[in-house]
Amino acid sequence: MTLSLSRRCCLAISSLALAWILLHPYVADALCMRGDEYVRIGDALTAQRYYTRAVAVDPDSPSAVERFAFSALELRTRNELTADVNVTTAFLKRHPEDFRIRLARALAFSAIGLSAEAAADFRAVGAARRDLRYIKLADRLERRKGTPRT
Repeated sequence: MTLSLSRRCCLAISSLALAWILLHPYVADALCMRGDEYVRIGDALTAQRYYTRAVAVDPDSPSAVERFAFSALELRTRNELTADVNVTTAFLKRHPEDFRIRLARALAFSAIGLSAEAAADFRAVGAARRDLRYIKLADRLERRKGTPRT
């Protein structure tokens, strides 16, 4: 039995869509592992490119977002830190309970110089985890910049 051209195209497209749905988390993990190799050899810029691709493939992957955030912190450029804040904020809108990503965003806010936002995130992590270290860090950030406590 021979399938017509339109049926073969339909079958190929549906197979590709199903493969993407099932396999895109694994593609993101593979990209993260490749980025990790570049981190080990000290090439943070190339690692950041792989982490950017991993976040693009699976924006709901906490490991991809966290690695992207920490490689941006390592690069320390204004553009990378702003991208870090944007990616982590988008992730936290979908997954507000993820304290690791909130902590990564707080570090990026602090590196940019947004102490009030960093303090709010550190305080939220400290309250969620019941960890006084983060609350004390939030207090220090607020005192350093003279922002009032809320």
